[in-house]
Amino acid sequence: MNVKQFYFYFFGIFIISALIFRVIYINSVQAQNVYSLELANPVVLAYNEAQTNRSSAVHIGDGFFLTSTHILGKTQNELVLKTNLEQVMVANLLWSSNAYDISLLYVKDHDMMEVDSYSLNCSPLSVGDELTFIGNPQHLDFISSWGRVSSTHINVPNMWERVLPVNATIIPGMSGGAAINKKKELKGINVGTMTAIVGMTPLGPITSFTNISYIVESTDICLLMGKI
Repeated sequence: MNVKQFYFYFFGIFIISALIFRVIYINSVQAQNVYSLELANPVVLAYNEAQTNRSSAVHIGDGFFLTSTHILGKTQNELVLKTNLEQVMVANLLWSSNAYDISLLYVKDHDMMEVDSYSLNCSPLSVGDELTFIGNPQHLDFISSWGRVSSTHINVPNMWERVLPVNATIIPGMSGGAAINKKKELKGINVGTMTAIVGMTPLGPITSFTNISYIVESTDICLLMGKI
């Protein structure tokens, strides 16, 4: 191999290596950009500063979150919200309905958030419609369960003015979470579960959660918000 062939060979290897490095670098930057643009789940963990009444809330866009009134307590006007991407924010109470167990929260610095949102679909549900229920039961975070609408609206005295029964178990911690349809539209907010007496003790009855739970339908939420 003469000097001319050597330089030609060396220059060719240099060019090929530079092109390979450029492709690897561009792919790496694109991967980083995709990661940085990842949005958190619309359903977030909700708790007060003492981290009691651990429950859920749902982002519906522009820093507005829906949750259940009963997790706030009688005097609480704000909740700490935490996403599955470890983002933490403080949400202030805008209004609440005790009869419907629905509250609307607002995060002032929502422009700094990277949280996805569910579109609130105001059309009514029908018996048999399939739903996914998302929340934070007990010590578990961002859990999904599945079920169907079991009945038309009912009134639960001293609890809820108007709720829809569903065949799913929505245990404490899932209150304030989302009931979404196959299109990932928000169709309701989880509020509670039917319990049954399974035994008695000297201290009183022993109760257990059942496979019937309750949601406040999006149609009622839209009415409360003045959307329809």
